Amino acid sequence: MFEQGPPGKPNPDRRIELRVQKHPDDGWIAWAYLQKSASNLDRLWLDWSYSANPVDQSQWRQCGAQPVSQGTSTPALLAVDANGDARWFRACGQAPVEDRAPDHAGTFCTSWTRPQV
Repeated sequence: MFEQGPPGKPNPDRRIELRVQKHPDDGWIAWAYLQKSASNLDRLWLDWSYSANPVDQSQWRQCGAQPVSQGTSTPALLAVDANGDARWFRACGQAPVEDRAPDHAGTFCTSWTRPQV
């Protein structure tokens, strides 16, 4: 799953991906990956929630919020917690102010997804 951004630009030049894979020891994991970046000031992070449709930030947590200069992947999280509860994820990126379209935020995210594990 991926999303291109930043919003409002006629030719989006960034691509954030939500990646999921089975870890040999820990089970299914998810992380955000900035597959295409146009600036070392771009940022990326992984949001996660137990709700399929969180409506405000009090219903999800954020992992990462790091500049792309520190790496193009966020830390990975288990898709199912230690209690067996499944998590929903979305990957987000953000372009710096100078690369945003006028009157648009520079943030772009995938839709919320629960990995089928």
